Amino acid sequence: MHHSLAHHALTFFSLVACVVSGLDAQTNTWVQRKITTSPVPPALSGHAMAYDSIRKRTVIFSGNSQADTWEWDGKNWALIKPATSPSPRGEHAMAYDSARQCIVMFGGYNRSNLADTWEWDGKNWTQIKPATSPPGRQQHAMAYDAGRKRTVLFGGSSRLAPYVLADTWEWDGKNWTQIKPATSPLGRDVHAMAYQLARGRTVLFGGWNGSNRMGDTWEWDGKNWTQIKPASSPSNRSDHAMAYDWVRGRAVLFGGYGPGGLFADTWEWNGKNWTWIRPTSLPPARLNHAMAYDFARGRTVMFGGWTSQPSAELWEYIPASPATFTSFGSGCKGSAGIPQLTATTKPIYGKTFTTMLSGLQTA
Repeated sequence: MHHSLAHHALTFFSLVACVVSGLDAQTNTWVQRKITTSPVPPALSGHAMAYDSIRKRTVIFSGNSQADTWEWDGKNWALIKPATSPSPRGEHAMAYDSARQCIVMFGGYNRSNLADTWEWDGKNWTQIKPATSPPGRQQHAMAYDAGRKRTVLFGGSSRLAPYVLADTWEWDGKNWTQIKPATSPLGRDVHAMAYQLARGRTVLFGGWNGSNRMGDTWEWDGKNWTQIKPASSPSNRSDHAMAYDWVRGRAVLFGGYGPGGLFADTWEWNGKNWTWIRPTSLPPARLNHAMAYDFARGRTVMFGGWTSQPSAELWEYIPASPATFTSFGSGCKGSAGIPQLTATTKPIYGKTFTTMLSGLQTA
C-alpha cells in the first residue's frame, strides 16, 4: 500500500509540471487611455474613424463640423495638416480599403447634405469625382468588403424626400454603383455596419427609420440582404458604433440611444448570435461615438461621442486572450497506462485554470 501511494505521488508530480506562457491578458475589459502629451483631439461627436492597417494608425476625420485629421498610433495622437483636406463636416462615414491602401470617406452634413468622395493615403486627402455617385446624405454607414474589394454604403438621411434612405451602393475605387437587391432593410439612419472577413458578410444592426428605433440584424453578401433572427440581440437603438475584431472573428457593438436613454452595453456578433459581454469596466453611456479595430494591437478603439455633452475620452476594448499551456515530463506506466495531464479550461488571467489528470491506476 505504501509503495502504491508513493508510486502515485511520483506519477502525479512528474506530470503536473507545465508551462503557461503569455499570461498577461485580462478578461474582457474597457480601458480608458488618458493621454497627457499634446496634441490631443477636442471633444467630438458625429465624427468618423477607420484603421489604416498598413500604417498601423487609427484615423479620425472631423466631427462637430470641423475639418481636422487625427491619427492615433497606440501611444500618442498626431494632428495631421495635409495640403488638401475635405471641407468641415459631421455625420459622415469612412472605411479602409485594404486592397488600395486608403481610407474612403463619403458625405456628411455642414449646412447641407454633402455628396463628395474623398480618399486618405496617409499623407494627403484626394477628392475623387466619379461619373456616378450616391445622393448627398448624412448619418449613413459604410464598411469595406475585403473579399470582394468593395466599399459598401447603406442608408442615411437626406434633407429631401424620402428623408430616410434605403439604398445600397458600392465603391470600387473608380465609381459608385447602386445595387438593387430583391430584399433590403427598411430605410434608416444612425445605424452601424461592419464587415466580417471570416464569413464574407457585411453585418448591419439597428438605426432610426424615421419613426422608430430598430433592433434588427441584416447581412449583405454582395448580391442580397438577408435578415437574421438570432436568439439573443441588443435592444432597439440608434447612434451606436460597431467594429470588426479581425483576430477573433467578431463584430463588437457599443452604446447608442434607445428606449430609456443612453446605453453603455457591449455586444459581440459571431455570425449566428449576439452575446452580451459584461466587461470588468465600462465607458459611460453615449451616442454618436466612433470605433475602429486596431489589428496590430489586438483591440477596439473608441473615441468621443455624446454623453451629456461632446466627449474627448479615448477607450480601448481589450478582449480576453488565452495564454498557452504545455505539459512536460513523463509519468510512470501503470495498469491503466501512462497518466496524462490535460487542460480543461483556457489559462486566462483572473479566471480558474483547471487541469485533469487521467490514466491513474487504482490503489
